[in-house]
Amino acid sequence: MTHQPYTYTILRYVHDIRTGEFLNVGVVLHVPAPSDVLFRTRTTYGRAKSLFPDLDGEAFLDAMSAVRRALSGVTKDAEPSGLFGRENDAAGVARRAFAGRRQRVAVDAGGLWRDGRSRQHSSATRANALIYHLSRISVCKTVPYPLNVSSEMSSRVDRMGRMTRAPVYYAIVQARFNPLMALESYVSRIQDRFRLHGFPDAQTNTIATFNLAVIDPTDPGASKVPVSQTARYNFSNMEKTAGFLLDQNSLSLQTTDYEIFEKFSQVFLEGLDIINDVVKLTYTDRIGVRYLDAVYPDEGRTLRDYLNPSVLGLSTELSGTLMHAFSETFVRIDLVNVIARTILQDGLIAFPPDLQPIGLTILERFQNSKGSHAILDTDGSQDKRVAFNLDQVRAILYIVHDAVTSAFKATVTEYALQVWR
Repeated sequence: MTHQPYTYTILRYVHDIRTGEFLNVGVVLHVPAPSDVLFRTRTTYGRAKSLFPDLDGEAFLDAMSAVRRALSGVTKDAEPSGLFGRENDAAGVARRAFAGRRQRVAVDAGGLWRDGRSRQHSSATRANALIYHLSRISVCKTVPYPLNVSSEMSSRVDRMGRMTRAPVYYAIVQARFNPLMALESYVSRIQDRFRLHGFPDAQTNTIATFNLAVIDPTDPGASKVPVSQTARYNFSNMEKTAGFLLDQNSLSLQTTDYEIFEKFSQVFLEGLDIINDVVKLTYTDRIGVRYLDAVYPDEGRTLRDYLNPSVLGLSTELSGTLMHAFSETFVRIDLVNVIARTILQDGLIAFPPDLQPIGLTILERFQNSKGSHAILDTDGSQDKRVAFNLDQVRAILYIVHDAVTSAFKATVTEYALQVWR
């Protein structure tokens, strides 16, 4: 393991400057050599709203998104320097990022206010609220830490640390958008762009859909079930471990070799940007993230060591051979719907009926696993129609991912997390 010094700073939202009331809303970590900036911020406003009832939740989330975009820009421009460099410690990096972001938002808002037309009033008000909340993000003093940035720290700071024994064997992210009835006419251009993007293999599949309805049994055509067929296009990489699925109203990215969310989501966003560049998307109305994890206990351990007792059901109380057990919880976290399912069974890993790794190869370590195990199926989505904006899709992806992560962590034990790290 390589040990590297780093600094970190806490981001605070100061709601009332007079009383000094604040809430910690993020953390920034800076590694001087090689230069790297890691960060994590709040993606929901529930706790902030409970502390400050008069908070504008939507403007607060806009401010958090602006903070993430600003810090993402700094990660590209960061240059190596000493541990205690004036501008390149964690606090210096954060202050430089926010200074540019506040100035740009202020200019944009100023233009809206000068225009003065009523149709832009709400936009100007929203921009003004964004400036207000950004102005209340304070950067604490840098804290030096002469330790290594381990995968555990990276995972805790901004989900960038990959677990060495991560149980995820399948992941999929999807954006649903306005129907593209003329999709077939664009496919050749799209396929060539995906080829250059690292997904050279292309296949076309036909999806058959049918509608069931209550009909008159005396109707001569009652026995006929209306079936419609649509095309789905699959663009996969050479290793057959990742691929895009495109149909008339959605784009998905699936993988059986999941690493970190930042990389996974970025590849997806680049693919979505290709679609938008070719067809000019109008809106998105659903953003979703779903994971399948296989939990196989180590020798001498049982599923009790890895899972929250609430998802084990009666499997630990009844004698005999367990055939299967199933648990499902559906919750709403702010605007995100989360479904957490746990399936206990024996044998090889399997996939839910509604989810198949089309054209992909399962990693060998999962193919060879067998015996008593649990499948964790964690699914999150936000259903809301908004004008297409790639930055907004990115922000929603992170919000959904955080909600899914919280459900996953509630399902497993601390022991399991330590073992997988």
